[in-house]
Amino acid sequence: MENCEKCGKEISEKIVEYSISNYNQKLCMPCQSIETQKKTKIQSPITESVYNENIKQTQTKEEDKEFDGIPTRFIKIINGKKYITHEGLVFVAHAKGLKSIKSELITKPIQTEEELKQSFIIFKSIITTIDPETKQEIIYEAYGDACAINVGSQIKPHILRMAETRAINRALRLATGMGTSAEEFD
Repeated sequence: MENCEKCGKEISEKIVEYSISNYNQKLCMPCQSIETQKKTKIQSPITESVYNENIKQTQTKEEDKEFDGIPTRFIKIINGKKYITHEGLVFVAHAKGLKSIKSELITKPIQTEEELKQSFIIFKSIITTIDPETKQEIIYEAYGDACAINVGSQIKPHILRMAETRAINRALRLATGMGTSAEEFD
């Protein structure tokens, strides 16, 4: 393990390698995010002051350890394996230059609750990031689906949102290079 050159937090070799190749210095994920925002001057959905306050809180909480550079509050353990949460994917995406997240319903609009229960819902999500070096937009697209058969009983009334969350998470995973998200199991 090595330490972040900005804040001193311990960071894994994987994070060090990524940081050196993209920022020419050893930075933890929160410090990479700050550097990306400085370089690209992107106005993210989270205002800079609120975002920077969240970064400070992350860096000062002793109980918020990291797993591969990601604060543990963004990690869920399911069947003994570690998975990143939706919030964690967004956190990492911001560190990698997230510009926008858009989603659209692909299947026909649902008119009644009965249709919702019997429907197979499909969403398309488009994630746009800005490459910190070239300043060019990079677009990632993915689809997510949900129906009464592939969600848990507590999620069934919310399959529309689950399909959208799955689409967004899949696109975020493409953009961040992260594995399966915890919400995939809900």
